[in-house]
Amino acid sequence: NPINLYMSDDARMATFVKEVEAGKGPDAVIIYGANPAYSLPNGEKFASGLKKIKTTVSIGSHADETATNCTFMVPDHHPLEAWSDLQATKMHYALAQPTIRPLHETYSALESFLVWADKAKREGIH
Repeated sequence: NPINLYMSDDARMATFVKEVEAGKGPDAVIIYGANPAYSLPNGEKFASGLKKIKTTVSIGSHADETATNCTFMVPDHHPLEAWSDLQATKMHYALAQPTIRPLHETYSALESFLVWADKAKREGIH
């Protein structure tokens, strides 16, 4: 059975990193739950390349090496504070239910994506 968690495409990521380093990346990049400026072998070059992109957003729990080089840092809920879903293996789907209320002024990354796509509204946000 294939494991569908933490999948990546190393070749596509390597191409993307080269484009970012050369200043030929896209106009906007959203980095969710990752710290490529730390985890990539050429992370420092990637971090400096992020500054060449018009809009960069880091969604995560803290201001890490990648987030500090992005235009915007969006605080995400801790996994215990958010709804989620996953597919660990083929034909095995699961839901994750929050076990605690949010402790700080954060939003679920999934909710943020829906709001940015104009598919949902946040209460109290104008």
